[in-house]
Parts: sequence; C-alpha cells; structure tokens
Amino acid sequence: MAGPSKKRVVCPVVDCEDKFVADTNKKSHYTNVHFTKNPWIAPYRPSMFADMCDEDLDEYTRRTGIVLHSSPHFERPTQSSVFDLMREHNISNDVAIILMLDSLVKKRGGGVCQLFVDHALRCATEQEAMESQNEEVAPPVTTKSLTSKQKAAKRKVAAAAKRSSKK
Repeated sequence: MAGPSKKRVVCPVVDCEDKFVADTNKKSHYTNVHFTKNPWIAPYRPSMFADMCDEDLDEYTRRTGIVLHSSPHFERPTQSSVFDLMREHNISNDVAIILMLDSLVKKRGGGVCQLFVDHALRCATEQEAMESQNEEVAPPVTTKSLTSKQKAAKRKVAAAAKRSSKK
C-alpha cells in the first residue's frame, strides 16, 4: 500500500471498487481495470481523474486508516521529532534555521541570501551607528609569550625565507 505522501486521485468510473488511485498509476488502473473489460467506455485521458476533495480524503482515511499528506487532518511532525531528525542527520541548529528560512522564502519567490542582506540594511540605521561608537570594546586577550627557543626558531625561519627570496 502506498505511503501517505503519495498523491491520490478519484477514479471517474462511478462503481469502481478502488475509487482512490495513485496518481502515478491512473492510466494503468483505468486501462486494465475498466477499459479492457468494457471497450465501449471512453479511452483514457489524464483529465478524467479528479483531485481528491476533503470528503474523499476523509473516506480514504476511513477505508485505509492512512491520513494522506494532502488531508486537512494530516499532522505535521512535532518539534521534538524535528530535533530528533536533526540529531539523526547531524544537522546543526543554525543550518536547520537557514534551511527552513530558505524553504519559506523560496515559496514566496525570493532567496535567503537577499533576505539576510535586506535585514542587515534595515538594521544599519544611523542611531545604531551612534550607539556602536559609544560602546566600550574589551581589550584583546593577552596570549602567552613565546619562549626564547620559540623566538629563536621564528627568527631562523624568517631569515631562511629572506635568503630564499633573494635567490
């Protein structure tokens, strides 16, 4: 049996036992089940099959126990299952957020890169520029000084590089 993501359509033959046919199988269904048994009916045309309405989706669920993705009763994955999938596929939070934004923005005909650029331009106001000038910047973190041996090695490498560049 097909999974809930497979698109289904309604068979045009009124007394069809199957009634709900996978979109990819509609031609073979109509030809093998109906046309070969009754050649007086119209030959197959893709437009014969109708998309399922809400009542059809409910009936399909009652018959099979499967809630199709196109059904208004289909429940999307919960937040915890999304995080489980992220962990399973080793996707970091920031990448997941960017992928979700990308998906949403593409549905509106845009691009996620342009979204970030537009946001940055909106945030870069004169007031923010003034506020950033008044901010105190922390002094750089002091690093451990080099030992005398490390300093000597650094000088040797620099001298060797200088000699090789003269040649």
